[in-house]
Amino acid sequence: MSLRGTDLLAYLTELRKIKMGGEFIDTTVIERNFMEYSSYNPGGQLTVRFPKMYTISLEEKSRLKRVIEKAKLGNLEVPDKIDISGGFSGLPLDMTIFLSLNQADADHNTHDRSYLNPLIEEIYGKGGRLISDFSLHEPVYAWVNCKRGELSLEELGILPEKFVPGPYEISARLDTPNETIREFSELTDSLQEFRDKPKESLLTTGKISGTTEKALRLRALLGSLSRYENPKKNNFSVSTESCVIRRDELLMFYLYSPEVNKNILVYFGNACPLVNNPQLVVLDGGEHQLTLSKLVENRVYAPSQSVLVNRIKEIESLYENASSKARRRLAEPNSDFRNMLERLKSINSVMDSLGNEDAKRKFVLDQPSELLEFMICPRTGDPILQDLLPHLSWNSRFGDYHDSSEFIKKFRVSSEEDRRIILQELSSTLNFSNQQNNDVNFWLYTNYRDFCLKNDLSFKVLD
Repeated sequence: MSLRGTDLLAYLTELRKIKMGGEFIDTTVIERNFMEYSSYNPGGQLTVRFPKMYTISLEEKSRLKRVIEKAKLGNLEVPDKIDISGGFSGLPLDMTIFLSLNQADADHNTHDRSYLNPLIEEIYGKGGRLISDFSLHEPVYAWVNCKRGELSLEELGILPEKFVPGPYEISARLDTPNETIREFSELTDSLQEFRDKPKESLLTTGKISGTTEKALRLRALLGSLSRYENPKKNNFSVSTESCVIRRDELLMFYLYSPEVNKNILVYFGNACPLVNNPQLVVLDGGEHQLTLSKLVENRVYAPSQSVLVNRIKEIESLYENASSKARRRLAEPNSDFRNMLERLKSINSVMDSLGNEDAKRKFVLDQPSELLEFMICPRTGDPILQDLLPHLSWNSRFGDYHDSSEFIKKFRVSSEEDRRIILQELSSTLNFSNQQNNDVNFWLYTNYRDFCLKNDLSFKVLD
């Protein structure tokens, strides 16, 4: 059989209907329905929570500039404030900077850095004295390395055969721009060697002069060396089930599901380097429904009846409010929107009778994949799983809004008229209680508050 053009499209549609039990849900139509019903409730609202940040002194600004130069970050502007791990606009996700222990009271400046949480906790818990000592004269900083076993994830595309299943490791070796932590550690080791093996040390050519030169150099940088404690450890590492890497236009979520011992890579943007290794499941984030189904199948996300009940209530409320204001029923009995709502109610009724999670998982995976996001939640409290979920929505505007850096970049370069359109679409997109993106909301509040208010998009500032 040879099919072309519209015949092929019709054939594929029929195959899809058969696969879904004869019921075809057109998400494009439903997306338009959501926008239409939202239009009867003009004046969307963005919730804003102000992230707590660490305010930098003038002297610390000068020190931070040295880190930017040392790390070759170009003309990156020195900020007035930084977050718990040194993050600020433009700083790479895999870089940490510590100017003071007081940063520990700050939040993240963006949820993209939340994958660092276990590592930051380890650094402040076991490296507090190191930061307190050495940040007096220079910033303490590190590039973060993500590994699986002995393989750096940066080398995955080159050495895919070395990838083995298991949790990831994120690590950071702290030092200053002048590498004073490394040199001080070497100096204390040399002095200890003089104590333990005085004769051998004295007879070693250049040992005394080299140690003396290092001590004088460090004293010039740090002042009195007697008040410093030997940093026995400046390399910190933790095991984690998720990490995030962003390279240019490629965003990669690395996940591990211990229940099935599976590692998963979900990528967005440019084509991901081919990874030919059966130990790693590679999923294209652009294939929303397929990717979400695979993540449920591999126990990353779990069915949740409470989420489903909330979504049903919110969809009904949206529709009823819009119909009331329009003074007519907006959706025909057999429309895609009504079919979707009835199907969700039917799924909820069946889930009432399913006793365990495995049965519920099998059941929801048999449902149209377009409905899956209405009835699942992360299996753990990992914030990365919460951040990933909006990226996998079939509502393209919702996904765009939750890609914070791309949304901000697009908004900045858009004309005033295009910005109005973006805000109108945003207002009609936020139909559910879990859809807010504080990174974007805070940025709009800080930079375009008046413009948003003029275009019927208000803000609710949270405590």
